[in-house]
This record gives sequence, structure tokens and C-alpha cells, in this order.
Amino acid sequence: MEIHKVASPQDWVYFAKGAANILFEYKGTNDFLKNKLLRLRMNNKDEKEYILTCSLFDFVELKCKQLFELLEITDMQLVVLTPEFLRQLDTNGTELKESEKYGFLIPNNVPSDFIKLKGTKNFCLFYNESSVIAEIKPKWLYDNYNTNYCRSCLLVQLRQGLNSKRHFCPLDLLYPQTINRVVDDMFGIFSEEDLARLYDKTKIDIKQLFALYLKDSDNIFQKLKHFQAAKDSSTYLRNVSDAEHVPDDLLLMMTLRDVGLFLKFDKSQQKRPETDLEPLLSSSNDLVNTLLQTSTQWKSQTSINTTGLKVLNYKGDEYYVNCNIYDLDLKSRHKLAHWKKTEQSLQQIYYSSNPNWRYCIKLDGGGDKENPY
Repeated sequence: MEIHKVASPQDWVYFAKGAANILFEYKGTNDFLKNKLLRLRMNNKDEKEYILTCSLFDFVELKCKQLFELLEITDMQLVVLTPEFLRQLDTNGTELKESEKYGFLIPNNVPSDFIKLKGTKNFCLFYNESSVIAEIKPKWLYDNYNTNYCRSCLLVQLRQGLNSKRHFCPLDLLYPQTINRVVDDMFGIFSEEDLARLYDKTKIDIKQLFALYLKDSDNIFQKLKHFQAAKDSSTYLRNVSDAEHVPDDLLLMMTLRDVGLFLKFDKSQQKRPETDLEPLLSSSNDLVNTLLQTSTQWKSQTSINTTGLKVLNYKGDEYYVNCNIYDLDLKSRHKLAHWKKTEQSLQQIYYSSNPNWRYCIKLDGGGDKENPY
């Protein structure tokens, strides 16, 4: 799609920006583009580290979509850009990468009618009358056998200081014995009044439903943990000598360690929401059986996937949970020096003790098992 042929630059309004990308929200009259965002690249990357948008698209389509179910990755459409279109956008003072020929058209996962409960950069909530959306950045997910703090918690202490306020440990998302603790930690940043208003408007007990979702052994955090795991020690940062020898598996792992995701909780009214796969599923009993069998076989990395929509039963009602992973941007192998420098700083404090920060979960029986860095 050539974006300038379906919408003028004036139809796109600055929405938000991150470290490498800027988002514009569509405000025009084209129904196809309603609730869509245009994601463009900022001109702030070292040319050596820059990866073309078409290459990022291929990475998601050919690699990431083989790992996750159909609706678990935010839909992206590649659009053609022109320098003139880019120059006419109101970027709110941000310089765009004008040499980039492509951008992404993506859905706005949080429409304007949602109310935001501001949390931290790794967790916040949105809600309207019928849904609650949790935005989460789970970072590194792995089994810790031998350090006082996990890598994610330690990195916060390193960057923000020993007096930084603890929120939640990502590893607590993974184990039955830590579910109640992580739910209390995550939702504890919101006031009781704010959570009460959320419940009054939605009639969704989001804390209980989130805990119930974590008890599902096929939840998105377990999948991310599985695909972040090192196949062997060649993908440990300490064992990679230079950028030219960074394994592709390590680039995938580092990409998955930096994604964000939206978990949307909806209360069922009558029937399960229809998905784009619905007509296909209803056309063949054999196909239905095949897809149902694969829903519990994600570890095999099968290329036949189910929709990713999950059903939770709570107090006699059904709730549907849909996941959307975003920021699946392939990492550059030239980031190796930065990763190794960070790891070198962390190595000195993995076994430290901070009275302001509870120890992370440490599993028993690790023996000689090493943490994956």
C-alpha cells in the first residue's frame, strides 16, 4: 500500500514515540484507516545498527509468526512512504529517517474511549465499559538457580540506584507459588479507589482474572520464557567474541527479551467473539481437531497455529483473553558491545543484597545449571 494515495499527511496526528519509532494516529475519514497507527522510524540510530523496515517485517512474518499463535502478534501491514509525505507530517519536533522507504500500519490496541490507570513503564491498565487491557513489558524470563536478583530487577537497581522503588519481578509471573505475590505487587501501585472505579464500570475482577490467566501453563509468559531460552552455551553473551559471530538465535532471544504485550480481558455476553479464522475453523472438522491438538504443542514450534484466544471461567461467567505482542523488532548484532558492557556491570552485583529490594525467586536443585547470560 502506498500510504500517500489513501491518506494525506494532515490526516495523521502525533501519538507517541519510543526509543526508535514514532507513532501517528489517523484522524481522517477513510474507514479502513480508523483506529490505525502509522509507525515510522526516527533518525537517531547509528547507521551500523540500523535495520531496514522491510527486513523487520520479514523477521516477524518468517520467524516470529512461526513461534506464536495467529492472534498473539500485533498485525502489521507494510506501507510505502515518500520523502514528500514524510516532510509534511507534523512530527512534534522529532526527526524522521527520510531515507526509509517503508513504514508499518498497525492497529491501535487501546482506542480513545479507554481510561488509563497510569502505573510504571513496565505495567499499566486501560479500561472501558466492557474490557480491561493490561500492558506489560515482561523482559527476561528464565529459571534462576543461583543469584539473589534476576537480571531485570538488578538492571533497575543499577540504572536507578539502590534506593529505587521495587515494583514486580518478572520471574514471579512463571510459577504457581509466586502468582499471588506478583499480582499483589503489580496491582499494588494502583489505589483501591481506582481499582474500585474500574470494577464498577466493567464488572471485571481484573486481579483475579489475571491470576487465573497465569495459572494456565500455556500463557504468553511461559511461551516467551521457552523461546527466550538458550539452546546451548553458544548463545550466552559471555561466549560471543564479536559482532560478526553473534548467532541468529541470540538475536531472536534478545528481541523477545525486549517486547511489550497487551492482554485484553472481555466478559462474554453470549458467545465467543468471532475471529478471522472462524470461517476456516467451521469448514472442516478435521482441521478443527488438528488446530485444537496444536494448542497444547507450542513447544514443538509447529507451523500450524490456533487463534491465541483463551477462555477463563470465573464465578460461573466466561471471560475471553486475547494477547498482542508488539515491538518485535529484530536486534542488530552490532549491539553486542553494549550488551556485554551491561552484563559486565551486572556481574559484579548479582549476589548483592539490598534491604530495599526483596530477593527474586531462586529455584532449588539447579546444581551446576547456569543462568542464561
